[in-house]
Amino acid sequence: EIALLRKDIEKNIPEYFKITNVKKAKINNIQKKINNNEAILDYYFFNDKVFVVTISKDYSKIISKDINLNDCEPDEKVLKALYDDLNTPKALAEIFSISKKISKSQNKLDLVKTLIGSANLIGLLNYRSDEKIVKKELTKEIEDLIKERKIARENKDYKESDRIRGILLELGIEIKDT
Repeated sequence: EIALLRKDIEKNIPEYFKITNVKKAKINNIQKKINNNEAILDYYFFNDKVFVVTISKDYSKIISKDINLNDCEPDEKVLKALYDDLNTPKALAEIFSISKKISKSQNKLDLVKTLIGSANLIGLLNYRSDEKIVKKELTKEIEDLIKERKIARENKDYKESDRIRGILLELGIEIKDT
């Protein structure tokens, strides 16, 4: 499962992949350097899943859990900071505080969800659940209007093109020209 995660990250976030994967380490080499009373705990959130990696002297495990973004609520302290005249530095400090608590917590998944909800709230993750996106089905009427607008633009009839754009906007379809 970690191989799939690596491939997803390499494909979707190549810059991050390059800085985090300079040198690959083997788990048994890591385990040789860990004392008996130590463990490494790391977590990743990617594509609606949380991956928790645990490595100790004689144990290693990768656990993945599905996460529904709708279950990821922001932390009250983050909200309070934002309500205080949009105090973004304070909100970021609260988010960092949550991330530090995760490794020591017994309830890691709930804290990860709070971290995701808080970070997403201020745009750090820029993640939207499909359930929160309103999807419009293109009806024949809408498709015809889009074709008519394209023809009007090709004929440089921008008044007609703008009129059709207005109709489409009223139907909930926004068209951006490049």
